[in-house]
Amino acid sequence: MDVGGQFSERPKWDSAFETSNINAVLYFIALDEYDIANVESNTEQDTKFQLALSVYEEVMNGEHVRDHKSCRIVFLNKLDLFKLKLQHEDRFTDFQNRFGYMGENNVDDCLDFIKKTIEEKITDNLPVHIHAICGLDTSLIKKLAQDIKISIIASSLTDMGIL
Repeated sequence: MDVGGQFSERPKWDSAFETSNINAVLYFIALDEYDIANVESNTEQDTKFQLALSVYEEVMNGEHVRDHKSCRIVFLNKLDLFKLKLQHEDRFTDFQNRFGYMGENNVDDCLDFIKKTIEEKITDNLPVHIHAICGLDTSLIKKLAQDIKISIIASSLTDMGIL
């Protein structure tokens, strides 16, 4: 069930979470939005990425997701655009400044840093499955669908105490 990302759609989340047996939560964050201004609200998050990360933290640590021990899957979308941005030194410097990143200008290292940041937002010990994707890459999307199935099965087996 897509509960929407806009502020006006967020009240639907509680009713969807309350009335559903949640097996998995799929969350999308656009990688390339780390330097795009958040114009949706007057919140303290000044970029769309920061806002998405804040909402992610709220949803994933919320009682409905936490209490159901739902499988958590995060898609870091627009990998292709993120790579293009990091090719420009001023954009990479902006990335460093916004995240406090001290590493090299290497896409894999930057992704690892972002993944660690996302994992640190979870307050319990349940795993988060994070995938960097380009939604236009159909072969990757097919592989991802298989990975999602495996993640949900593994989460269910963990809940039952088998894993």
